[in-house]
Amino acid sequence: MAIQTDKGDIKPIIYLGALGPKGLLIVKYKVAPNPLKTGWWLPAPEINYGEDPADEMANLVSELGLKSRHQSLVGVDSFVANGAWHIAFKYRVEVEGEVSHENIVESRWVTADSLPAEEDFAHGNWEVDLCRFFLSEAREATTA
Repeated sequence: MAIQTDKGDIKPIIYLGALGPKGLLIVKYKVAPNPLKTGWWLPAPEINYGEDPADEMANLVSELGLKSRHQSLVGVDSFVANGAWHIAFKYRVEVEGEVSHENIVESRWVTADSLPAEEDFAHGNWEVDLCRFFLSEAREATTA
């Protein structure tokens, strides 16, 4: 839910780069965060006023049925789209387990070589680029 201000809506969102042994997690929702957007998503819930992004990210990992081994905030993006100011907290989280959530109809672990086509993502090329960012962060973390 967007936070309404006299300057317009503010939408704080968590983008979860959940990385497991098989790659990066992408999902398809029964009811998507934006019902007008269909296809593959990185898990990306909005957060409410006063909620701590790190706490909400940890809750999301748990709600997905996964266990977190290591987590880090790897970036914050700020952009205006669709009449709202979006603040996107990007978390890279090493996870284990398999997805189990009533609102997820399909999940997939992908690598840079197995990403679906951009038209298959809810947010097109922007989300593909974000997947590549998380996957490159994973490579850098393992070589450091």
